[in-house]
Amino acid sequence: MNYYITTHDNEISGPHDLGALKKLLASGAITQETPVCEEGTEEWKSLSEILRRLQAIQRFQAKQQQEMRQPHAAPQPQQRARIFLTEEQHLADIRSRSCYKALRLVINVSAGIIFAAIIAFILYVATRETERLQPKLIGIGYALVLLILTVAARQSALLLVDIADTLLLNTIGTETITNSHHIISCPSSLSLFQSRQSNPAMKTLPLVALLILLSLLSPSMAQTVADSQKQAIAKYPALSREGSPIHTKFLSLVTEIKEQNPAFFNAPSWPMTLANRAASVIKAEADAAAKQAVKIKAEAHAAVKQAAQEALWKNVHTIREVGTDQLNFLDKPVAVNGSIDVSSYYNCGYKDAEPTHYSFELQSEEGSCHLYMERAKAADLRKQIVEAGGSLKGSFLVVVLKSRYEASSVKELDFEILDYHPSPK
Repeated sequence: MNYYITTHDNEISGPHDLGALKKLLASGAITQETPVCEEGTEEWKSLSEILRRLQAIQRFQAKQQQEMRQPHAAPQPQQRARIFLTEEQHLADIRSRSCYKALRLVINVSAGIIFAAIIAFILYVATRETERLQPKLIGIGYALVLLILTVAARQSALLLVDIADTLLLNTIGTETITNSHHIISCPSSLSLFQSRQSNPAMKTLPLVALLILLSLLSPSMAQTVADSQKQAIAKYPALSREGSPIHTKFLSLVTEIKEQNPAFFNAPSWPMTLANRAASVIKAEADAAAKQAVKIKAEAHAAVKQAAQEALWKNVHTIREVGTDQLNFLDKPVAVNGSIDVSSYYNCGYKDAEPTHYSFELQSEEGSCHLYMERAKAADLRKQIVEAGGSLKGSFLVVVLKSRYEASSVKELDFEILDYHPSPK
């Protein structure tokens, strides 16, 4: 077999046989990485790759020749004991080598969560106070049916997983699994299914469900009217006192229901049901009375406030009267009449109040004074004066603030406007 090579000058040389290639490699003319192409092909490979492939072929041929020279010995049969597995043992063996252990865990955990939810629902329905027993029985019956279906679904899912594992382990039918010491006879998949069907747990499940139902319902079925009365009095002690609000309401409800729905008293729990209803009615009436009291109180407060406001508007004084006796009017609201106009005058106690107050000037027959009002409250008044194009007549509820009066070194008459009417009252 001949080969072409690529020299250092990128020229193709050859063909060379394998011996010539080895001599060139030994002399250093080529290296292990020199590109080599087998004669008759177009694929270039490194010299090292060509040599490794030839060495592998030579070793394989040498091994075949060596095996052909040696005589073949007849295999001796090995005597191994036969072990027969039962269905349970075979299932345990399959599960120990299962490829679906995580899936089994998911099935069991999901079934456990559903079991817990169903049991909690059954306990809730069994202990819930109702006027009729039939809805309770129906709810628990549905829950038990769902419980049985869940158990059946879990068993079916696990059976399918067992069959899948059996198929993967090549044990379908009456087959054997061999190892170095034993021959193990395994049952068929059909027998596995029959084994699950004959499981005692599956047979006793309906009986267990029936016993659970009876144990949960027996207290409710055995309950009497006297028991319900005791429970109602224990919950509402005032029910035993004649003349108490809940006792009176309870008797009123008894009379009302006897006329409208006599079948209501067939349920042994009717005393407790009526006691709860009476307590709810009393609470609703108390809440309504409290709301009414709050409303009456708010209306009275508003009336007092309105009366006080009207009294203030009747407390009319002149500018001259207040200006000549400011100390007697400090922090006392008074009503003044006159014509008001906008102003830019800020002095005395209001010299630094321009950012927070608007300034106005009031003219009357007795004289004039300056008024101030908070910007947020005075915006509408200022707008009316500006739109009128001049002064605006009206009545003004004002006060001489003590804090502003004491802060001023010049005792001019400066009013703070509390409220106003655009026309004289």
